[in-house]
This record gives sequence, C-alpha cells and structure tokens, in this order.
Amino acid sequence: MIARALVLGTTLALVGCGVRTALDVAPDGSVMPRDGGAGLDAATVTCRTDGQCDDRRECNGVELCIGGRCAPGEPPRCDDSTECTHDQCVEGMGCVSVPDDSVCPRLMACDPTFGCSPIRCTSDEECQDGVACNGFEGCAPSGLCTLSSPPSCDDGVECTVERCAEPDGACESIPDDTLCGAGRTCDPARGCVAARCGSDADCDDRLFCTGQERCGPGGTCVAGTPIACADGAACTDDVCDEGARACVSRPSTRCPAGEICSPVPGDADGCRVVPCMGDAQCRDASVCNGEERCVAARCVRGAPLDCGPVAECQVATCSDAEGGCVVVPRAEREICTNGLDDDCDEQRDCEDEPDCRAHPACACRPSSRSEVRCGDGVDDDCDERIDCDDPDCAPAPACARGELFCADLRDDDGDGLVDCADPDCARDPRCGARDAGPPPLDAGAPRDAGRPRDAGPVANELGIAACTNGVDDDRDGRTDCSDRDCRPFLPDGECCNGIDDEPGDDTPADVFTCRCFDDSTCAGVSEFDQVCWRSAFSVCAPRCNFFGGDAWCRSLMVGLPRCNVSTGECVP
Repeated sequence: MIARALVLGTTLALVGCGVRTALDVAPDGSVMPRDGGAGLDAATVTCRTDGQCDDRRECNGVELCIGGRCAPGEPPRCDDSTECTHDQCVEGMGCVSVPDDSVCPRLMACDPTFGCSPIRCTSDEECQDGVACNGFEGCAPSGLCTLSSPPSCDDGVECTVERCAEPDGACESIPDDTLCGAGRTCDPARGCVAARCGSDADCDDRLFCTGQERCGPGGTCVAGTPIACADGAACTDDVCDEGARACVSRPSTRCPAGEICSPVPGDADGCRVVPCMGDAQCRDASVCNGEERCVAARCVRGAPLDCGPVAECQVATCSDAEGGCVVVPRAEREICTNGLDDDCDEQRDCEDEPDCRAHPACACRPSSRSEVRCGDGVDDDCDERIDCDDPDCAPAPACARGELFCADLRDDDGDGLVDCADPDCARDPRCGARDAGPPPLDAGAPRDAGRPRDAGPVANELGIAACTNGVDDDRDGRTDCSDRDCRPFLPDGECCNGIDDEPGDDTPADVFTCRCFDDSTCAGVSEFDQVCWRSAFSVCAPRCNFFGGDAWCRSLMVGLPRCNVSTGECVP
C-alpha cells in the first residue's frame, strides 16, 4: 500500500491541475520535457558514435548511430501484466503503473502486484458502498469484505410489479391492471379480481379481438368472447388483426405441389391447381409423401413412402428431417402387459425383470408362506428362491444332499433314517456311541461306524492339508475329496482343498466345506474368519455376527434362526 500511495502521489504531482511541470506527453504515449527536448531528426543528424545521437529521453528508446546517421530507438514496453493498472513511461522515472479500482469487481481493489484482490477490513462500514438494493456488504471474520444477496421483493401476486427502492432498500409493489386482462383489475393483496363497474363502458378494454365486455350482475365486469376467425378454407391461416379490427385470412403453403392457396366460395381446401410443364414443378420438400409427377399438365401426388416390415419391437416412421425412414424401438422400457418385446431386449412383458419387476401385473403372488412344492419351478413364497434353491426345500428328498442336521429329529434327506441313525452322521461326535446303520453292500463285514476308530495317524480327515495329500488318513476307504470329512455335502458339494471348485457361484473357496469338531480346525480356512458350527453341520463356516446376525441366519437355512454371538454360529 505504501508503494501504491507513492505511485499515486507522484502521478498526481506530475499531471495535477495547477501544478507546473516541464513534462509533456509525446505522440508515442511517453512523457517528455518541454524545454529543449525537441529530440533528434534521424534523417538529418550525422554521427560517428551512439553518444552523438542520444536525445536524453528514455521513453523513446536508445538512439544508435548506424551507417553515419542516427537511428531512433524503440520505446520501452510498459506492461506489468496486471489487468487493473494503467501502465506508461514517465521521463526520469521509467515505467509507472497506476492502479485503477474502478475496473475491479465490487468489494475488490487493485493491487499493483496481485491485481484485483478482496478489500481487507476491520468493520462493516469499510465495505459498504451506500447502495441498499445490491445487497449488504460486511466484514467477515477473515478480515475480508463479503457480499450478501440482493433483497428479494417478490410478493407472490401475479399482477404487481416489484422493485427495490433506494436509499433504504424498501420493497415496493405496483399494481398493473394490464397483467389481468379485460374486465379485471389488480388488487395488491388478492391479485387479479373482477373490476367494479356501473355500465358496460366501464368494462370496455378498447380491444376488438377480445370481444365485447359487459357489466354483469353485482357491478362486476364480465369478459367478452374472443372473436373466432374462420373462412372455411383449410389452406388459409385465419387470425384476428387488432390493427385492422377485423378477421384476416392469409394463404399458407399447405397445398400440395402444383397447387396454390386461392380459396373460392364452396372450396373446402382452398387449393387451386396450377398447370405444370414437368415433374420438377410438382415436387415438394417432403420425401415422405412420395414422388410427385406432372401428368397431362396436372401435378399428381405420389404414394407415401413405405418404410417396410420391421421387427416386432420396432416402429418405423418417415421423417422429412431425417430424409427418409427412421426405425426406433417401440418403447424405451417394456410395457409389461401387451405381449410384445417393446424395448428390443428379447424379453417380453414380465420376462423383462429390470423393467417389469415392480409392475402389478408381474408381482409375485405367494401361494404359501414357504416353498412347499420343491420341483415345480415356481417361487411359492415369493422370496426369489425357487425349489431347491430355497432353504425351505432342504428337507425335501428331491433336494437332499445328505443328513444335514444330526440332532434335529428330522429326516433331512428323505432316506428314512433320522439323525444319528443315518450313516451321514457317523462322524458327528454326538453320534459316536451309536450304530451308524447297516454298512454299504460292498463294504464287507459290518463295522461300528460310531466312535472314531484309531485306524492310523488320525481318526478323521480334517483340514486342507489332510484333504489334499492323496492319503486315506482315517483308513475308511475314502481318500481326500471322496471322504465326507473333506466334502461334507456329497456328491456335488465343495471340497476342502483351498480351491473354489464352483467359481461361478459367487462363493469363496472352502465356505461350509471343511469338517470340524472345534474352532482350531478352521484356522486359516478360506479368506473369511471361520468357526466350527458344532450345533448344526460340524463344518467350518463364517461368523454369523459378521454377516448380519439373526437376519442372516434366517435367510440362510430354515431351522437356524438365531446367531450365537459368542460362538459365531447359527443355532436352532
């Protein structure tokens, strides 16, 4: 700011009114001395050195001696690249930049270095411009002037003209009857209302085309009936002309090629044939109405352009703007009830699930509270799970994958054997003291499949290492993935092998896959933190409290509605 004040003070001292100065402004914009500074005529002054050419003026550049004659110098370019300063050369001072606040936006001042910058302040008064209707200027906590929005004077009345009045910024609403129409007046509070009258003359709006206004019962004006203009010819544009105070009919260009609009009494369309000499005289600007021809000196209309057969989901129309036929889908979205593929996605009506899922005609109507028919291909309970994909069908023989629960008193796989009586539960610790039932026909002499026998290094094949070593660790005649310890849900379930055997099912490897009898067996299995679900399957599975708790358990399997947050397993 000190530098700015110095520049301004110097400039005012040089050019101020009443101050004598020995400077004058040269045609090139520089400031030069009045006394003796006439400069050198380069065309007449001869020289031997540059010093002989120097005219002692810096604002017209440095003169040089070239070829024995003085050559004029190039004036310095004074430009500080700041948009809000006026730059000029002053003799004895060189380039001077004078700030000009008037070129800056409101609440900004010209800084010679940074350009237009916010005005710094300590109080609101330093920011105010004395104009109320352009918003309140105040000093923000940051120490910079800020601007609020101008006052809004909208009073919500459609027939008033609002404005902000200086000097106090008060809003004014001025009624304007012309905004209300004939026979009505503007009430500043109620808007347009019927005008009061004593005779029809009080209601006359002096306009011909609005009809005759009259003073109705109760002393209020009644609007007239607008003049209807129609001459009966289809090719004319009929309008009410206020200037002529009459109806005017203007010919249009709607007649076919080779005809002009020239109505005569009794002619409904008003078009009159003009004799032609060739087809060119008959052609119009439309390709959609066919090709016109000149036949026997008369223009003959062509056959409309046939856009031909299209697919069921498409509609073909002719567009003059596009220059011919345009084929588009019948609709942007499936209509859902017309039996057609409207949006060309090869799905009709309710088959188009993204578009029609929420349509009443496509809504699922449950026939029962659970999936009671597990082989009919119908979602009986409308939970978006059909037949064996629905946990409700787990006990159904058609969906059985073995005795899944060994303590639920149910025949889960429909083979007539319940819980521990089913060989599928032979390895379950809760069934250790029971006979696992008759052995398979090819298994030789019957053996007790209850308590795990010491048949080798381990009693069960547990964990990824035991299920991928190619050894029948528990000597039960089944190796690795053919052993129920490694593939609890035989025959098509996942195997406890560290590999996602079914990559298309969106389930990570080894979830509900590895047999276990305590949490230690599940350490390092799959990418999830898994625990041993001992109350149900005796397999490693995710912690239910990490996946939604009770709600997740209910959606996962019927019979396991609760999440035990201490053990992490779904329980009955």
